[in-house]
Amino acid sequence: TTWNAATGATSYQIFRRAPGGSFTQIGTSTPTSFVDNTAAANTAYLYRVRAVNAGGASSDSASDLATTVIFTDDPLVAHSTKIKAVHLAELRTAVNAVRSLAGIGTTTFTDSASPGVIVKAIHINQLRTALDNALNPLGFPTGGYTDTLSTGVLIKAVHFQEIRNRVK
Repeated sequence: TTWNAATGATSYQIFRRAPGGSFTQIGTSTPTSFVDNTAAANTAYLYRVRAVNAGGASSDSASDLATTVIFTDDPLVAHSTKIKAVHLAELRTAVNAVRSLAGIGTTTFTDSASPGVIVKAIHINQLRTALDNALNPLGFPTGGYTDTLSTGVLIKAVHFQEIRNRVK
């Protein structure tokens, strides 16, 4: 996690909210970055930071969402990266992690994400809907995707990457 420096800050307090929990302080940092070595795999978290100086601590920063899902071929590059079933599987894991953080439970997706699956518009639309349903209660913006997908539309790297960017 990184953030912009606050004028006059001598250190920063880092807070994390795990699924089913509340914000708790997990560390202190003097640079404007922090590595959370205690995060569990395939889990979503919210982070907040407070600037600290001799006068005390600031109010909380805005929350930042992050998952611990490791994405294959990141970032996906248009006209270069071939979309694979693993990309679909990883996004499903990340979206369900965010849903768990939001307290709304996981969702079931159409088709398996096994090797050889043909990625279709329905897969991207399901990911978008499932993610937006979780982002809203967490206080993050929803919608605003590159384009509307319908049956027969060619799936592009950007369709995957923009969902990845919201959950990283």
